[in-house]
Amino acid sequence: MALNIGAENAGDQFYRYKMPKLIAKIEGRGNGIKTNVVNMVDIAKALARPPSYTTKFFGCELGAQSNWNEQEERAIVNGAFTSEKMQETLEGFIKKFVTCFSCGNPETVMEVIGKGDDITLTCKACGHVSHVDMRHKLTTFIIKNPPVNKKSKKDKQLRAAEQEREKVGAELDAQEKKEKKEKKEKKEKKEKKEKKEKKEKKEKKEKAEDEATASMSALHVDDDDDDDSADGSGDANGGEDPFEEVSQAAMVLEMMLGGDATEVAAKAKELDDEEWGGSRVLFWAMAAPDYPEVSQVAPSVTKEKSKAALALLSDGKSQMNFLMAWEQFVVAKAVEHPDLLKEAPKVLKALYDHDLADEDVILLWADKKGAALSAKRGIPAEGSALIRKRSGPFVEWLKEAEDSDDDEDDDEEE
Repeated sequence: MALNIGAENAGDQFYRYKMPKLIAKIEGRGNGIKTNVVNMVDIAKALARPPSYTTKFFGCELGAQSNWNEQEERAIVNGAFTSEKMQETLEGFIKKFVTCFSCGNPETVMEVIGKGDDITLTCKACGHVSHVDMRHKLTTFIIKNPPVNKKSKKDKQLRAAEQEREKVGAELDAQEKKEKKEKKEKKEKKEKKEKKEKKEKKEKKEKAEDEATASMSALHVDDDDDDDSADGSGDANGGEDPFEEVSQAAMVLEMMLGGDATEVAAKAKELDDEEWGGSRVLFWAMAAPDYPEVSQVAPSVTKEKSKAALALLSDGKSQMNFLMAWEQFVVAKAVEHPDLLKEAPKVLKALYDHDLADEDVILLWADKKGAALSAKRGIPAEGSALIRKRSGPFVEWLKEAEDSDDDEDDDEEE
């Protein structure tokens, strides 16, 4: 005969959770009398609990010794108990260790949490997790003999899918790690190559500059030799300075720079060659105070000194002469002071900022036409090309500024 699991469901004929009615058989007599639950295996199977749990529960509740023999599948409780008494006691087990405390459904999964701190019943119907009363004596037995929950086919499939995902994830991580490593190595290799190329480029540039400086030096020596052979002057140390005359004139003019600008401009023209129009002597005079630290030309172009220059440099021609005077000065002194070439952009900016050289004049000087004018003034082509190359950054900046202004003008016209 089958009974509904749970006494509260006894009258429900459509209840689907069933269990066999407990059959108890009294055996022996006297002190050896005992009760054998004949169908304990079937009952335990219906309740989804080990038969050892129900057998132990009987012993706890009835105050008698109980024993479950796994091999013989026999549940023995010492003493004589009727089937009705045993069935009534079993209801207590169902209520405390089987049915969900929330919905009363008997389809629950028992689990021992941690090291025996808690025992839970997870309902498969509503998902509620019930907590068993840990004060009951049976809980100690359950903790020592935890239930082995068999996984359903669905659980196994889920676990297999999870393992597959973990495997794929591990492979992807390994692949990503490998790609990162290859990318890092490729980047380091590229940076190393770029660093090497940059170094080689720098060395090549420095070598070219050294060769250009050496060529300039050779040109000066050749000029000195030519002068010596022509007029018979000179000495064992290389002859006279070809720029001694302009240097002397510049020193005279330098003493007048703080005076009246018009007078300074007139004196510059008087001391200079006609073709230079006073520009050459004026520039050399502005640079003279820093000699022999002639590499500091840019700081020497001060606002105070520019007053005299502004009186003289009133047109494009005089400004071009002024730029060529600076160019001649650099080429003349660069052998002894190589830093003059490095300072070229700074000097151009100083002249531009103090209105000593207009934008159009600077761009013309930097062009081939300007180089041709410099050649006519006897400035060596190698030195002329090198100073223009060094001035490149500032010239490019001027061109970009000019293009930007043109674009703005076009926008305003539209």
